[in-house]
Amino acid sequence: MKRADRLLLLAFAFGNAILYSSLLPLWEGFDEPWHYGYVQSLAFTRRLPVLGKTRLSQEVWDSMLACPASHIVARVWPEIQTFDRYFALSPAARVQERQALEAIPRSEGMVESAHANYEIQQPPLAYMALTGPNLLLSLAPITIRVLWLRIFAAGVSVLITFFAAESLFRTLELPPFYQALGLYCIFACQMYWATIAHIGNDALALALSVW
Repeated sequence: MKRADRLLLLAFAFGNAILYSSLLPLWEGFDEPWHYGYVQSLAFTRRLPVLGKTRLSQEVWDSMLACPASHIVARVWPEIQTFDRYFALSPAARVQERQALEAIPRSEGMVESAHANYEIQQPPLAYMALTGPNLLLSLAPITIRVLWLRIFAAGVSVLITFFAAESLFRTLELPPFYQALGLYCIFACQMYWATIAHIGNDALALALSVW
């Protein structure tokens, strides 16, 4: 492929990574609060979590109470606000709720809640990669931290996927046009972004699977 084609495809991919990461509501990635709790636990304790013992931070739990969530999640935790209840609020009430979300004390990230983290059985590599960015953003509101961690994870996944797929297409001796078309089809796939544009181990797992 020409250099211009490669740069254009990468720009398309990174544009999608930023777009999907930004548009996904807070905690609406698959089990995202618990995956982020894994990152937070590694960052603060600097040791691997323990199944059945490691808990979500109070900051994560309070943020879950201060933003809307799926009715499926609310079946398990009825105190969580569903999207239909959220959209029934007045605009002023929504603004107030958002302000409360961003005002949650950062210190609560080091305080355990009463809720166990059921995702800590996952392999740690993807979460270890996110601990550095999380520490750099430790003074930012949780909304900003989650957004940038999503973008970081999706960006790493895009780079691995791009170079892995490009290598495969060269090995198969595809003409440059079909190499570009194959990469475009990957990065135009909705489920690709649904999988990688949130905090979790999916972004790294999918990229390494392609590799």
